[in-house]
Amino acid sequence: MRFCLSLLLLPLSVLFCACTFVYGEGQAEAYTYPEITMEDLDYVRMRDGEMVARLKADLGNRYESRHIMELTNYKFEQYDTGSGAIDAIGDGGAASVDVVSNNIQMKEGVTIQVDSEDFTLRAADLDWQDKQKVLSGAETSPVVITRTNGTEVHGTGFHSDIRGRTWVFNSDVNGVYVSDEEEEEGDEDAKAGEDAAEGAEDSGAAPRQPPASPAPQQQLPAP
Repeated sequence: MRFCLSLLLLPLSVLFCACTFVYGEGQAEAYTYPEITMEDLDYVRMRDGEMVARLKADLGNRYESRHIMELTNYKFEQYDTGSGAIDAIGDGGAASVDVVSNNIQMKEGVTIQVDSEDFTLRAADLDWQDKQKVLSGAETSPVVITRTNGTEVHGTGFHSDIRGRTWVFNSDVNGVYVSDEEEEEGDEDAKAGEDAAEGAEDSGAAPRQPPASPAPQQQLPAP
């Protein structure tokens, strides 16, 4: 599993439709009211002239004294640096971003889909620790992981080490996991069957049929 959430956020070089600056009268107000409020926020991150990520949100509130940006109803896209195609998408109801550490708390429903790793993750809330590169869910909060090969695993106490490309559920784990080896073996068996059928057609021979099953024997009633 390879996905870096910190790419999507901050520092904020944002494009937005509306921006309001609020000046409080004291330190207490600074912790309660945002200094900057942005509506219809549209943030684009560029690298070497190419767009690598895009974030949109209905509302963004920035608390300078706490170094926190609160997002409401956000969506993000992450792009492949080579082709520029969308590689990851996601959305959520709310998120709290520490603009210094880049740690992110996502809540009110989170969905992350990464095409290059072929997985979709859904959770009520998630926590991203940027320095450790760890993505985790609350101990009692269910997380669901699905893949296009039929894998669907869910449980609680989710923990993922992005560097090590591992993910773990601590409890209540159930579902179906299809390994890449099983998927490859299934593809090879299907291809072998197709090759055999094509070979029979090329040689003009009729496809070999399996032997007929013997007719079932009837048991006569005892005299």
